[in-house]
Amino acid sequence: MMSLQTYLQGAFQLVAMFIPSDAERPSFFKRSRLHAGEGAHDEEWLQLLLFESPELVILDRMDADAGNFVPIVRELPLTREGGVVFLDILGVSRTGRLVLIECKLWRNPQARREVIAQTLEYAALTRGLTYGDLTAKVRQSTGNHLSLNPIYDLAKQRWPKLDESTFVDAVSRSLDLGDFY
Repeated sequence: MMSLQTYLQGAFQLVAMFIPSDAERPSFFKRSRLHAGEGAHDEEWLQLLLFESPELVILDRMDADAGNFVPIVRELPLTREGGVVFLDILGVSRTGRLVLIECKLWRNPQARREVIAQTLEYAALTRGLTYGDLTAKVRQSTGNHLSLNPIYDLAKQRWPKLDESTFVDAVSRSLDLGDFY
């Protein structure tokens, strides 16, 4: 029987990312000091950086066939007993597998423990959604009430040859199985 720790080590891979100075484009394995105080980098800054530069999220380290993903929405509200929690970033891969991202800075003491619990909770809450439910949440969160299928529309912009029915079926399967990056 596999222990929870062994399972979690296999299910999650923590990846360090290094951010260069403001004058350069973000890249991997380049150290840069982040200073506290006024104008400091915070979790909102990290969330925006990853949303605007999804290439920094290296899914292929978890799955060689993952490729890249399209960010769909920031701060997606998920309803739970007792209130609402917010998933930092929801994205989708070309294959229709959803990408759930929770941002924590290393200096945040929650970064080591609570991020795993939060991610598991967000995955459980997302798994309970249908494609229609998720689409409605995305439309509400983005204020995009013109598009009937904003998840597909954003993915289609990135991958023009994407087939809508195949893609929607794959996202639905990702939701049904709770099979997320």
